[in-house]
Formats: sequence, C-alpha cells, structure tokens
Amino acid sequence: PQAISKAGAAGIWQFMPRTGKSIMKVTDDIDERRSPMKSTVGAAKYLRMNARGLHNSWPLSVLAYNHGPGGVSRALKKRGTREIT
Repeated sequence: PQAISKAGAAGIWQFMPRTGKSIMKVTDDIDERRSPMKSTVGAAKYLRMNARGLHNSWPLSVLAYNHGPGGVSRALKKRGTREIT
C-alpha cells in the first residue's frame, strides 16, 4: 500500500493522482489510493467506467487501465477497429 512509482502512482493499484481524485479521496491529508480496500473499490469503479466508455468491452477496459481511456480510444480510431488482438 505504501508503494509509489517514479511517475507518482501510489498504492497497490498504482493510481496516478489525477485518476485517483476522480474516483476516491486524494488530498494533502487523506490519500485513499493507499488503502487496500478503498483503492480496490476504486479500481473496480475505474474498470467499469472504462468499459462503459469503450463499447462495453472489458478487454479494452483492462488495456485502458494502463494506457488511459483516451489513449485506447485514439488507438482504436487510428486502427479503425475495436479489436486489440
């Protein structure tokens, strides 16, 4: 839970500050990214949000966990497909 990357991702799910703030409480005093329970709920919410925004595709949602939903959307548009294989 105390892990922090060089890029600023924190906790077991390695949320970046901006992504974390969109799902859970991340302030100077409280950082729920470091809570195993709250960050796990946050990760599930984030995956669900990604899936809904990416054609209800769980594989694309998982890909977007690391690359961001915008990055995945741009890649799909560039390739002209929803397939990632």
